[in-house]
Amino acid sequence: MKLPLGKPIFTALFVCLVLGACHRAASEEAVGRAFTYGGIARSYRVYAPSVRPSRPGLVLVLHGWKGSAAEIERRTKFRFNVLAKRDGYVVAYPDAVAGQWRSGNPAETATSDDVGFLSALIDALSKTYDIDPKRVFVTGFSNGASMTYRLACDRSDRIAAIAPVSGGLAQQRMPSCAALSHRPIPLLLIHGTADPVIPFDSGQLEGNLAYWVRRNGCSAPPRVTYLPDADPGTRGWSAMRAARRRQTSRCTRLRAAATIGPAATSRCDWSSEAPRPAISMGPRPSGPS
Repeated sequence: MKLPLGKPIFTALFVCLVLGACHRAASEEAVGRAFTYGGIARSYRVYAPSVRPSRPGLVLVLHGWKGSAAEIERRTKFRFNVLAKRDGYVVAYPDAVAGQWRSGNPAETATSDDVGFLSALIDALSKTYDIDPKRVFVTGFSNGASMTYRLACDRSDRIAAIAPVSGGLAQQRMPSCAALSHRPIPLLLIHGTADPVIPFDSGQLEGNLAYWVRRNGCSAPPRVTYLPDADPGTRGWSAMRAARRRQTSRCTRLRAAATIGPAATSRCDWSSEAPRPAISMGPRPSGPS
């Protein structure tokens, strides 16, 4: 039976990275593997549940600046693995060369062909696990989020949807991203307005958000919902719990969730009056609009 992976993956990202609602068994840790690409040994970690559909989906999880595959697996407390076992998909954690993805941002010093490497990784995993080519998803944090955007731009024919966290598409990549493909890329964008490392109001992210609204053909202005702090005194986590309970977006193209300051959350939904993307993301979330 083929599982509608799109909805569980976006839900998994919200639940696992924010709410901490999963627990790991010893058998749910990924294993390390490697292959040579472009004359360079490239490594990754992969978790494939023993029980899975005949053509499972694939999720790539990209670590942040100076991180690693093992670090992001631990940082997310192995929760993607837990959900992969529950929902029957394969999850992979690639390593960047020297901990830095070549996403196109000016501050980067990386020279590796990471788009090529990640594409080759998808090929290798697809051959090993018979991955459904219409259900390849990517998420990433910080520098990994920027790389997530770039991979979706450069390989939009291979990526079903993305969910970047705390990062944006490099501005110099925006013209080529629009030129490479006109296919709307389903997107869940997560960022905090009080982020001290990659500020929400730095201009790059706001430009990034406006860019994706235009690129995906979303209607403007969005519906903006402010969610109350369910537990005053904590910084943001309770607001994100409220956001989880109020997950009612009907936008098939773009959703943005932001933690505003210490303890409030907003959600922006763009209506989908234009035709839906060609790749189905499963049923819409239920609930009041």
